[in-house]
Amino acid sequence: LDELGFVWDPITQQWEDGFSSLKQFKEREGHCLVPVRHLEDGYRLGQWVDVQRTKKNKIPEAQRRRLDEQGFVWYPHAHQWEEGFSLLLKFKEREGNCLVPSKHREDGYRLGKWVNRQRTTKEELTEERRHRLDELGFVWDAIAQLWEEGFSALLKFKEREGSCLVSQKHLEGGYRLGKWISGQRTNKEKLSEEQRRRLD
Repeated sequence: LDELGFVWDPITQQWEDGFSSLKQFKEREGHCLVPVRHLEDGYRLGQWVDVQRTKKNKIPEAQRRRLDEQGFVWYPHAHQWEEGFSLLLKFKEREGNCLVPSKHREDGYRLGKWVNRQRTTKEELTEERRHRLDELGFVWDAIAQLWEEGFSALLKFKEREGSCLVSQKHLEGGYRLGKWISGQRTNKEKLSEEQRRRLD
């Protein structure tokens, strides 16, 4: 039986098959974030990865260590949050603010969508995550964000043109600044005192 390559411990063999597929995935993709439904050469690797996370505390230490050495992600939601946060940092360093347009992609990552999700789930975020976002100057109010986007575009226009006389159809870097200006004039009485002061 040994000469035939008989498997005496099928459970260990199944684990090794999964680990081998994970290594193959990692070599190609550069990470271990396997989508749940992913098949690696017909092998249900996504399902295997999910089982490892679920049974983390029951897996032998040697197997856990080997997974850790591959950069296995035990808590994908935490990892995804950190990825979004690091890209928000990158955006802030470049733009000087956290006013990410809702459809903006940073290095192919849907950062605008991530930012919107932080707003809608604000109450569910840990205190530590809220604090980290606050320290960056994160804008929690989406309506305030839209106003800030317009004001930011107006600042760019003013720096370049020397005035705030924006034509109604003017686009500032693709942003409809003329339309925004028109909205400020129409809604002057609804603007906050601080917004009016900044425009003045």
